[in-house]
Parts: sequence; structure tokens; C-alpha cells
Amino acid sequence: MSQKRARLRALASLGLSIVVLGALAPATAAASSSPAEALAPFVVTAGPVSTVTLTPTPDSVARNADPWIDGGGTAQALSGRVIVRSTPSPVAPRITAASRIIHLAESHIGARYQHGATGPHAFDCSGLVYRVFRDAGLGRKIDGLESASGLYAHFRALHMTSTHNPQPGDLVIFGGGRHVGIYIGSGKVIHAMTSGVAITRVSAVYPKFTTYVHLGLTKLFLSH
Repeated sequence: MSQKRARLRALASLGLSIVVLGALAPATAAASSSPAEALAPFVVTAGPVSTVTLTPTPDSVARNADPWIDGGGTAQALSGRVIVRSTPSPVAPRITAASRIIHLAESHIGARYQHGATGPHAFDCSGLVYRVFRDAGLGRKIDGLESASGLYAHFRALHMTSTHNPQPGDLVIFGGGRHVGIYIGSGKVIHAMTSGVAITRVSAVYPKFTTYVHLGLTKLFLSH
């Protein structure tokens, strides 16, 4: 009994609780003749993924447990008292909204120009912007507007325009609202010209550059 009390006092000095990230340390398992013995004198209860919590228990609990390993990398005891999670949950891949917008816009390169058209085979400048944002599920970011002049007036009133620091996915306004495109980085814009959808330098577009509309799409993440 005195030995048992000494063990409990030693465990109490360690806080009676140990959180282990990932699987149990290989060295601990290797030091025992069986997985059950490696767990003594602890019962392992499920915590967050890849996290286990160990609390004191009589040696007999661990010795009597009949552990097994399932195909998902989870160690359990048939007694139902031991669960160790060692396999992290899968994380859904994410991309930025800017990447999705640019990818969709580039998929229309070569499409012909048609005044008032919103695709999928022909576009005018604002029709391309409207179609791309709608297909990306981001129509709310441009408030469903379908004209270059409307986009310019709307975002100018919201103080979301400037001539500096463009980011991929921002809109580019030309000629005071006569033309619009999508900034893709490195001083380039993708837009629907009279010759069709293409990528050009912002400085090469006519009518001349007016402002950028900053939409913050590089900081917005979407699942694939």
C-alpha cells in the first residue's frame, strides 16, 4: 500500500495529466513487452485529433487490456478503456479567391468580343468580369454589377479605389469607367478587347488607366 501511495504522490507532482501529441513515443512502447504494458499505469482517453490524454489507473487495467491496431492507425483496447488517435484528420485543400478568379478568366482567352455579351463564347469588358465572378461564386464581391461605369462609380463611392499597390484579382478601370479588366499581377490585366479576350500590360491599354478597385481577394480563401 505504501508503494502505491508513493506512486500516486509521484504522479501528482507531474500534474496527474500528460498530453501527448501524435502516437505514444516509440521508446515507451519498445520498453514494454506488449502494447498494453506500454500503457501502464495509464488509461488513454480520446482528445482532439493527434492528441491523447493519459491519467493514472491501477496497473491491472493496462495489463488486462487487449489492445489492437485498426487499419486507420488507431490503437484501441477491447476493454473499451483505451483509445489513441494518431492519424490527423484530412484538411480540405484551399486556394485564394484571386487564384480562382484569374484561372477562370484565363480559361476564356481567345473568346470573341460582342457588345453586351456575358459569355460563355463572347464577351464585352464588363461581361467578362461579371461572368468570371459569378462562376467563381463571388458575384457578391462586385455586387452583381454588369457595367464598367457602374463598377467604377460604386467602388469609388466606397473608397475602395486607388492608383497604387494592385493585387491579383483587383479590377482595373480605364477611361473613367469606359473599360474594365482583371489584374493578374506583374503589371498585367486580362480583359475583353474588340479583338477578343487577352492579356496585356496595363500601360498598353486604351483608353488609359484610371484606377484599381481593391477587392482583397488574395486574403480570401476558398475550398477547391
